[in-house]
Amino acid sequence: MLDRSTSAAAKTKQTFIPPSKKEIQRRRFSIAGMGIFAVICIWLSRNVLWAAIWPKQLDVSEIVASSTNTVTDWTTDNLRFITVSFKDFISNYVLNSIQTLLADSPWFITITMIALIAYLLGGRKVTILAIGLMLLIVACGLWYETMVTLTQTLVATMLTMILGLILGVWIGRSEKADKVLRPFLDAGQTLPAFVYLVPILGLFGPSRFTAIVTGIFYAIPVVVKIVGEGIKGVSTTMIEAATSAGSNTWQLITKVQLPAAKKSLLLATNQGLIFVLAVVVIGGFVGSGGLGYLVIVGGSKPELQGKGLVAGFSILLLGVMIDRIAHASARKYGN
Repeated sequence: MLDRSTSAAAKTKQTFIPPSKKEIQRRRFSIAGMGIFAVICIWLSRNVLWAAIWPKQLDVSEIVASSTNTVTDWTTDNLRFITVSFKDFISNYVLNSIQTLLADSPWFITITMIALIAYLLGGRKVTILAIGLMLLIVACGLWYETMVTLTQTLVATMLTMILGLILGVWIGRSEKADKVLRPFLDAGQTLPAFVYLVPILGLFGPSRFTAIVTGIFYAIPVVVKIVGEGIKGVSTTMIEAATSAGSNTWQLITKVQLPAAKKSLLLATNQGLIFVLAVVVIGGFVGSGGLGYLVIVGGSKPELQGKGLVAGFSILLLGVMIDRIAHASARKYGN
């Protein structure tokens, strides 16, 4: 509701021509009429029973709950070969491989590798900052847990960007697609993560993959919107020129629109990383391990409060490092 109201206000056509007397009077009458109507409704709801109680005939909560349970049960019983197979594939062949590389390698080798990536993407200053932050993480004694969290963040961001590019290009090229997806994007952006954590747990059970899917749900709306706006912002002259030269739809997307929207893509990647990292603590509730689990344990056991605080500090260090590298790469390669 708030999104639609503010969006409509932002899109209201502005004009330099002052309103006429009739338009001013019409606006005043409409505002006064709406105000009187609101006062009457408030008075009725405080003094008349039928206006104060929601009618039971319009209560669909039991129907919604029953339907949701039915769909969840059917999905877990009949689509298990899809949900479990995909979860096992990502866990065994993607998560485990990257985690072995990052977490099980000697810390100084991992730092050297990350520093080299930071230098290639961001330059010398970013590299020095990244090394300093990683050494602080080592000093905190939570290097392994931090690398576990980084692994899940990278995998979740990769999946988020794949979906975000597909959906972002779709809404950027089609107003109808934007109208269809907008309610779902708004829902994903406004719902608390614990709400959609429930059906995800029902589908995949407590695991690292459940935490990754939660991060994807949290990050995908902002990524899709940024990519979509970038695609919409591509000059129509460029598109018309490519079309007149004989480019098909696929060539327009890959050769014109995506390269022209490179800054938006880099910004979307940066925001996707940060948004995924923002729900890492929630992932600790569903078996993700890493820093999120230590923060939760620190909050529930007084003797581990210090370790939980240090884990939260390590999340901050990891987030700053990722953000600085992403911002530097956007400045370097976004032009």
